[in-house]
Amino acid sequence: MINLTGSFQDARFEAELVPHRSIGKRGALAAIGGTGVVLGTSTAVIGVMSGGKSLPYTTPFAFAIQLGLTWAFMSNARDACERQILMMDESGLTLTHTRPDWEEPVVTKMGPAELPWVRIKETEIRGIKKLSLCLRKNEIPLGRFLPPVETKNLQQNLKLALRNWTKDPSPAI
Repeated sequence: MINLTGSFQDARFEAELVPHRSIGKRGALAAIGGTGVVLGTSTAVIGVMSGGKSLPYTTPFAFAIQLGLTWAFMSNARDACERQILMMDESGLTLTHTRPDWEEPVVTKMGPAELPWVRIKETEIRGIKKLSLCLRKNEIPLGRFLPPVETKNLQQNLKLALRNWTKDPSPAI
């Protein structure tokens, strides 16, 4: 989800990039518990039906499946808290990237002299277009978690903001 806010007097461009996630940490824990109950019950039923002969074979598979699902749900819940805040004003462009497992956010600043050379690079990963901000040989991933429609919206708005950027804005008439 992209939240575009601010005015041309305060900030010429400001965007908060937030991933869409259908379940949070509580939902992930509920899904993990639900799949654990289903896998445990099905393993027990198969064990009873086979007279206990299948338990040495089915139990490790059930644990492996549950471990994989736990990892997937918890990484999804962790990634749901990722944020990127992009702000362009008279002092340049600032990108603040935060995640809950990082001790402090990663802040990337590009000064006013560098902004005319900033480019938006579009790459395709498994058929999905992703954006990066490029300055010389540095590439900064931008909104990797956004769906294609929002990626395109971000690209259009950011290109427009970079094209229209000037150090001293002229007053609106």
